[in-house]
Amino acid sequence: MQISRRLSRLHRLLSRGCHSFIPNSLRRLGESFGVIWMRQTQWKSIAGLTVLVLAATPLQAAQGWIESLDGDLSNDGLAPTIVTMGLGANTIAGTTGNPGTGIDRDFLTFTVPDGTWLSSLIVKPGTTFSGSVSFIGIQLGTQIVGNNVLAFALHGPETVGTDLLPTLLGGVNPTLASGNYTVWIQETGGPVSYGFDFVLTPVPEPTSLALLATGVAGIFAYRRRQARSAALPQ
Repeated sequence: MQISRRLSRLHRLLSRGCHSFIPNSLRRLGESFGVIWMRQTQWKSIAGLTVLVLAATPLQAAQGWIESLDGDLSNDGLAPTIVTMGLGANTIAGTTGNPGTGIDRDFLTFTVPDGTWLSSLIVKPGTTFSGSVSFIGIQLGTQIVGNNVLAFALHGPETVGTDLLPTLLGGVNPTLASGNYTVWIQETGGPVSYGFDFVLTPVPEPTSLALLATGVAGIFAYRRRQARSAALPQ
């Protein structure tokens, strides 16, 4: 601690232009300490700004629906099961298909909260298939009327562990914005088990991004001024 105080005092003397009476060896030591101190201060400032930006976004824990724990999902597109979802991976897991007594379709509706978007839809390990493909469809709103859906995908064993959103929506890194959606899950053959992770992530707010960008720009502008000052002849 005492050495640190002495180095700090030496750095202050150098920053005031008191070079003539300080030996070269001590001068180099003080300048090195100043560089280290300045870098630590800059990174602490960046970390502090990042914490402020993240703290400004309220977080809600991920939830979901697991039929073995929460009960059977609705078989009616006009009255789907209401599922609460939050930030993170919201697991939807159950069984579907035709056990010989009729087709068991699963319908659920959920809301993507303001400030978030659905950024991926992962087929979980353990998902099984009785035929070649399974069906999943998604529609805007809180119901599915008839066979009307916004998008759908037929997927097989090769999709386990992958993101289905590009297949559903097309494009590069597709997302679903905040709003209400209804999902239709169905196996085209016999009964199977399935699992999906509906992953919700925060949408960066323009004001938060501007705050972070301004702070970082100010820090690096300070670094450039310090570098130019150090290059001036003494």
